[in-house]
Amino acid sequence: MKITKIVAAAMALLITGSSLSYIQKYSPNTAIADSSDYVPLYVEGSLGFAIYDNKTATVAYCNSKASGKIVIPSKVKGIPVTGIDKKAFFDNDDITTVVIPDTVKIIDSYAFEGCANLEYVYFGNSLETIGDYAFSRCLSLKEANMPASLKSLGTESFSSCSRMKKATIGGRVKRIETAAFSGCDSLESVYIPDSVQEIGTLAFWLCTSLKNITIPQSVTLMEYAIFEDCPDLKSIKIMNPKCEIIPYIYADSAWKYWTLGNPKKTTVIGYANSTAEEFTNESGHRFVEIGGLGDVNEDGLINAIDASDILSVYAKTATKKTKPTSDELSYCDVNKDGSVNAVDASYVLSYYAYTSTNKDKDNDKLDFVTYVMNT
Repeated sequence: MKITKIVAAAMALLITGSSLSYIQKYSPNTAIADSSDYVPLYVEGSLGFAIYDNKTATVAYCNSKASGKIVIPSKVKGIPVTGIDKKAFFDNDDITTVVIPDTVKIIDSYAFEGCANLEYVYFGNSLETIGDYAFSRCLSLKEANMPASLKSLGTESFSSCSRMKKATIGGRVKRIETAAFSGCDSLESVYIPDSVQEIGTLAFWLCTSLKNITIPQSVTLMEYAIFEDCPDLKSIKIMNPKCEIIPYIYADSAWKYWTLGNPKKTTVIGYANSTAEEFTNESGHRFVEIGGLGDVNEDGLINAIDASDILSVYAKTATKKTKPTSDELSYCDVNKDGSVNAVDASYVLSYYAYTSTNKDKDNDKLDFVTYVMNT
């Protein structure tokens, strides 16, 4: 009887091209439920909306007409659209752009999974939740610029977005879930806000283009294998000196410490006597201490004055034929070759020019150590 109702309803939609009386809750892709799971449906263009008690509406599905740019309305029949349901756009290969209104608070699991030609998503400013696999396998997606309102980022939410180059995580997210960005092999830049407290297992696994990343002071837990198989990762900067960093205890010795990338290729930047330094003592990662390097006069800036001070140390050691002191090396030996010379000063001047011309790009700006490693 229930199956007959579903078939009859589908035929009515094809015949009339208009609205149906009821739809199965959330999406036609979910399992058949009992009658209590049916809610009124309204069809507008290529989208079907589920309406709940005439108070809220959600995008329940898209039909075969959905293609190109999709602009989700903020209201249907005067009722605010607050969500996008499970599998609403699942495996739609025809949509390229989605504009989501400020009324939408949740994008449910699998909502856009497998939308292979989706390139641009413009999130509304009230979005709070991106569900599990919500944008997984969106192979053409170029960027994920999540709003400051976002609180929850689900498991594999952006996994296998193979052309995505940049991700900005929402400003209220507390945990980056397991494998959230795994398989994003074009990802070059990730901004993690200081709301994040935990980073889940395999979060950036197989991000083969990622070169540098900063883990903010708010992060207290980094689970195992976060940066496994990230061959180009040059540096990880960990700002919390007490952050718990978990090795992959179930792996053999070759993979055990890939929580922080390949020990032979990735430099860990952190504070002296921190958990990051302790981790590197076991893992074999190169460790560089935060603070000091390049800032010779300790004024919190790296500029031409520091370059001049480095040249003064160089002149002193060259004329007196003495070795620089340990303190001088810690501040002035920028390229860590065991000496202080004009090359070190040139790095400082180059970084000074870089920061001066990129004042409006603080989120993307490299710290001094990372800049030197990439120059």
